[in-house]
Amino acid sequence: MRLCHSIILFFLVTSTFGQHVQCLQQGMYEPESQEIFIQTREKTHLTVVIHVLHRTSIDSISDEQILSQIDVLNEDFNQLNDNFDGTPAVFKEVAASVDVQFCLADKDPDGNPTTGITRTKTNIDDIGLTEAYYQTNLGGIDAWDPSRYINIWVADLGNSSISGSGTFPDQADPPGKDGILMSFKFFGREGVAEEFYPHDLGRICVHEMGHYFGLPHTFGTIGNGCNDDDGFNDTPLQDDPSFACPDFPAADICTQNNGVMFMNFMDYTDDACMTMFTAEQKNRIHQTLNGPRSSLKDNLDNICIVQTETPPETKDWNFFPNPAKDEIILEDEQYTGEKMSIYDTQGQLVLWAKALQRKSQISLSALQAGIYYVHYKNSFKKLLIVE
Repeated sequence: MRLCHSIILFFLVTSTFGQHVQCLQQGMYEPESQEIFIQTREKTHLTVVIHVLHRTSIDSISDEQILSQIDVLNEDFNQLNDNFDGTPAVFKEVAASVDVQFCLADKDPDGNPTTGITRTKTNIDDIGLTEAYYQTNLGGIDAWDPSRYINIWVADLGNSSISGSGTFPDQADPPGKDGILMSFKFFGREGVAEEFYPHDLGRICVHEMGHYFGLPHTFGTIGNGCNDDDGFNDTPLQDDPSFACPDFPAADICTQNNGVMFMNFMDYTDDACMTMFTAEQKNRIHQTLNGPRSSLKDNLDNICIVQTETPPETKDWNFFPNPAKDEIILEDEQYTGEKMSIYDTQGQLVLWAKALQRKSQISLSALQAGIYYVHYKNSFKKLLIVE
């Protein structure tokens, strides 16, 4: 089992490398003791690989769009979503943070470094509607070991009514398609996804991830009336799916008074109206992670470094582009000549630089493609370097 415990992770770094760039001091790291602290919550870390299947430049979605979906998953599964406060008070009482952390893979099944994103050019129209998407020999791409990775295929599903699907534990047939299939139109909340309101906030993938962990719909099976349920006592009995964005309370023939829990991620409402999982849904997810999907917790090839609090004295700063290739620009309108450090996913310092002006150019040519963490003014931000 791999947990990120509620302790302070301590990294002691002593040596690394660097190089000189214009408008910046950047060079060899001088041996010294430097304490870097990252406050984390107790979470189960889960490794994700995104398989992008594309025919055109439109369905070849950007890394930014992919990263935005990872962000949405981590927000929604940890009750960090901006719209959670809009949850009706009566349902807030049973809402829960699932306490899992999704991370793009740092190593592929052979142990090679990876960004956690694969890209496959295909000539098959609407490949997501075929059985080819999960088979390399048919024009798609094989899953990475499903016992270690959560495989998410992002593909063209044409103009069908299908926006995504997730396999329930131990129900993938054949086992090679275990994972989640998503339309590129509804994946994430940036890029192409921004054009597909009202499902433009990445919550279809959150819904399908719920199925992947064994969660049924809140309304049970469509057409079974009030005799069918999702099996959880903290979700009200519900007849049919909820659509659009109902007003609270939304009563139906099964539940009056406070009505149905239409804002639950396992209903069918618009993305902006979904806000929560319940405590019993959380328990089911962790039962799955301690049962049929327990091997996902044993993938020690990946580590998530998660900052959960930004010190109040931190001043605004940023860098761009992200993802980056050869360089980034560090921007700090209130620069004070402080040192910026870049760490790999093992907490090892790999590059440092000292800004000499408000916008400083920083070369990344010495670093391999992968995920890194930029530390500056007492806070961390994630950096993705691509080839």
